[in-house]
Amino acid sequence: MPATLEKSTETIENTKKSNISSLIEAELKSIRQTRKASRDERRCTQCGYCITLCDYGAFTVDQKTRIVNYDSENCVSCGICIKTCPVRAMNYNI
Repeated sequence: MPATLEKSTETIENTKKSNISSLIEAELKSIRQTRKASRDERRCTQCGYCITLCDYGAFTVDQKTRIVNYDSENCVSCGICIKTCPVRAMNYNI
């Protein structure tokens, strides 16, 4: 393949990836604005399962008290904690 054609193909692929990333981010932003995860403190048993699943840092553990903290600002509303919480302490506020 000629170098110019190879470079054009690479540019097109990079543009597609960038556009897809932009669309995904826009969709996540829309989801975050319409629904937000929240935690029912009465149901939460502090098991820490959510910490192992969340890739966005919405859950942290206080090393002194061993209490699991939930930071809604880091939540991207992906729903993984809601689907997997063993005591169903996480839910959406719509």
